Amino acid sequence: MFNVLIVEDHSLVAEAAAHKIALSPHRPTIEVRSTAAEALEALRAQPGSWRLILLDLDVPGATGLSLACEIHRMGLAPRTCILTGAERPDFESQIVALGFQGYLRKGGVPIAVLDQDLVGIVEGRRIFRLTNSGEISGPLRLSARQAQCLAFAAAGKTTKEIARDLSLHPGTVERYINAAMIVMGASSRAQAAARALELGLIQTIALP
Repeated sequence: MFNVLIVEDHSLVAEAAAHKIALSPHRPTIEVRSTAAEALEALRAQPGSWRLILLDLDVPGATGLSLACEIHRMGLAPRTCILTGAERPDFESQIVALGFQGYLRKGGVPIAVLDQDLVGIVEGRRIFRLTNSGEISGPLRLSARQAQCLAFAAAGKTTKEIARDLSLHPGTVERYINAAMIVMGASSRAQAAARALELGLIQTIALP
């Protein structure tokens, strides 16, 4: 099932986004929540069932990035795209660093561009319409070393063991794994590894 949660308190915006997403060949099931409390209730009830979350930062009950940070703590940032009218470069940089899927604007871009961006988000692309930096677009990616270290971690190896096997300093291994956790929007290496395996970004390693 391709389940989509739209968190938006303006009914016209929610309806327009839902209409565009409904055209996807994935035949998504779409639900709309208009407050932070309603959104968290839906997410906590079935955290693993949502393939995409479209999030307005300014719904009732949310302050600043409070709701976005809670979604990050739940490990759902890679499946969440911000859709907002706010121009907040400080928010944007945090959203990128936390591994969210995208950051789109309700205004400031032609409707045709927003529609195209929504299609890309549904297809799994990362798309960011940033105030000062233009657009960042592309799928989730790990560097070769990030993927390598995370794959060894997924197999149960410790930082010291990974460092020994790859001839790296333990601190370097930690930096690679921490960077991979940010990309995957994960709060632990196990969560990052699980997400990367699910997306095909790393392969299972069979230890002797």
